[in-house]
Amino acid sequence: MTYSSRTIVVVDVAGFTAPERTSLDRLAIRQGLYEVLKTAFAGSDVDFGECAVEDRGDGALILMPPGTEEAVVADRLPDRIAVALRRYNHTRTPQAWMRLRVSLNFGDVHHDGTGWGGEAIDTAFRILDAQATKEKFADTSLMAMISSRRFFDEVIARDPGLLPELYTPVEVSVKAFTETAYLRLHGEGSPPVTEQPGTPVAGGDLLAASTVETLAMFPVEDRTPLRHQLTMVDVPQLPVLMSRALGPSIPLPSLADVTDAWSAFLVLTDYNAGPDGIPPAITFLRLLAEQVGGELGSLIDAWVRDQARGLRLVSALERHSSAQPAPTFHLEFPSADLDDMLAYDGPDLAGLFESAPPDAPLLATQQHDPPGFPISIYLSTAAGHELVQAAVEGLVRMAGAEIIELGDPEIGSWMRRLVGRVKDAADTPAGREAAATVAHAADARFVQAQDAANTATLMQNLAPTLTALQHIPSAVVRVGALLIVKNGDTLAVHQLTAAQQFHLNHEPDLLASPHDILRALGLHATQDTAAVPATPPAPLRVTPPARPGGEPTNCVGPAWQRITAWLRTNTPATAATLRPPAPAADIRAVQHTMGLVLPDDLLEWWQLTDGVDGERDYRAAFTVPGVFLPLPVARVQETWAGLSAYQDESCCHADGGHRQPAGEPTAMFCSALIPICRALDGSVLAVDLRPGARRGHVMDWAAQAGAHCTTWPNVSALLSDTADRLENHDPTRPAQPGRPFIRDDGVLTWA
Repeated sequence: MTYSSRTIVVVDVAGFTAPERTSLDRLAIRQGLYEVLKTAFAGSDVDFGECAVEDRGDGALILMPPGTEEAVVADRLPDRIAVALRRYNHTRTPQAWMRLRVSLNFGDVHHDGTGWGGEAIDTAFRILDAQATKEKFADTSLMAMISSRRFFDEVIARDPGLLPELYTPVEVSVKAFTETAYLRLHGEGSPPVTEQPGTPVAGGDLLAASTVETLAMFPVEDRTPLRHQLTMVDVPQLPVLMSRALGPSIPLPSLADVTDAWSAFLVLTDYNAGPDGIPPAITFLRLLAEQVGGELGSLIDAWVRDQARGLRLVSALERHSSAQPAPTFHLEFPSADLDDMLAYDGPDLAGLFESAPPDAPLLATQQHDPPGFPISIYLSTAAGHELVQAAVEGLVRMAGAEIIELGDPEIGSWMRRLVGRVKDAADTPAGREAAATVAHAADARFVQAQDAANTATLMQNLAPTLTALQHIPSAVVRVGALLIVKNGDTLAVHQLTAAQQFHLNHEPDLLASPHDILRALGLHATQDTAAVPATPPAPLRVTPPARPGGEPTNCVGPAWQRITAWLRTNTPATAATLRPPAPAADIRAVQHTMGLVLPDDLLEWWQLTDGVDGERDYRAAFTVPGVFLPLPVARVQETWAGLSAYQDESCCHADGGHRQPAGEPTAMFCSALIPICRALDGSVLAVDLRPGARRGHVMDWAAQAGAHCTTWPNVSALLSDTADRLENHDPTRPAQPGRPFIRDDGVLTWA
């Protein structure tokens, strides 16, 4: 094994799993941590891209590029991190503020094929996690810089410019490890609060105390003239502007207290800026200025530019403006707010019902008639399908179109494909546009909702359809360029681009997967529970990116479709035991109780199914290899709570940390294992959420044997392997261990 000498930086977010933080807060923190680190490293003349970085969930291990001088790190990096951290906190809500502990060391390290190791790394983690260090790190300090004794003696103490007198010795004692470390606090003092106690808060009870603190990014003397301007603005489509400001990944909040542009602005100040640092409140003002135009629009724009200079956002806003695509309609909101979203008027939107792109397969009735547009309805349950279909047909008629073909319904869940056509197509703008699309495939462009009035009318026309979907657990409705996705408690309405329509025409199976369709089209998940590191929308694809060895990193949607299709065909009795998608409230409860960021593929599976009822249907219920029944999300929480009462003290810290990395066996239960399936003998399959290279690995836990790794590196692999085994099932061959077979009563089980 080859060793090399490296400078080591370990970063940890204090209180990452605090109960007051939501999953979205933790997501903002994880995004912000890397934003802060990259900015600080760039300011220190260290290429972050050249560093070896291991993510640790609530922090990171960073090894400087070989040859980096330790004195450069000690001289520049602490102050650069503190500055970047202050700027990050200034554009986030208090629940997403960060306070960091950072340790410094250097020495020999090695890579064993799965991760970095070495005594110097162990020391960096020990001095970071020591109780004495945490006690010295007062709540009012922004950052603690902890140096190992060797790093202090050989680097900091030898250079008066590094201010060694500001470092305080602290005694570290962790197990058999005892050493003196040196601690320096940065940013002492409470975060600034603009409003003084007793000062009236504009907006009345719209603002909680935390929001007052968040508004510190906009000084009160600057906000006063803005308030006078915005309370005078009549904006009939505030929900649309607010949704665009938040982006497609965040459902629209309650609109009960939103009465004008000022109150909308105040509500948006309670949302975190994205990785680019632009607060949604700023984006809202830019959209508002564009809509109102004239002198008022210029005044709002000038205010935004002035604030952007103070927040160092000028470059980010310029990049955002240059990257803005042609406006299309995206709106997501809690289904409970449907009435608020349907209260607006505007012009006709028949232009959304476009014909299929010219290369799409045409049905027989389309080949000699004016072009038709595709219609499909997928419901996770057959209950209520008559109401939904009637509402969709009414929507088509309302736009001056007609249904020209009805496909046979597909039973199991419920799905039906239809074909629509605009009446007298040659004489209508939509018909002329469709004809032009057919004639000029290379320049295919679809009518887009360019303004808020069009958007509002779309919502009004959709009222019967959206209302019919409210009690369906999950659904996908496509009518030409219009896509409606119901996933748990959230409704999403999207206008599809030409490229997205093209993609759907060639991947029709996506229309039966409410969660997967959004990912494949480059849109975000509609649940507010997806608490995983965010990345920019990927190019349009169904097959997810692959690991270096060629294994897909996330193929839950396609794998689950394969499983359910096989079950419906071969074991209808078992297929009938699958439950609809898990309630969003149950998923939120699990994340809140456990205080852990759940893997994306696990969340996606739960958003497709809520497991099986192991007590009622255990004789016929669906199982994964090993005869494990997928747990309903509510039972996940119960099971975890029961098993966590007997934690493995050799792994679990009292403060919630873990001594062993992900994938390591445990003698008893570890609280970072999330049970996802349970066998009748009480053993479970669990996802390992301890830090480490194998985070997300599926573990097999039993009371007598403890926890051990399975062959599945994640939930995606578990489902893909299950699908492979089912599809390779040969009923003529003798049953073999780990292979499925169908019992005489038509139920799936495993040998």
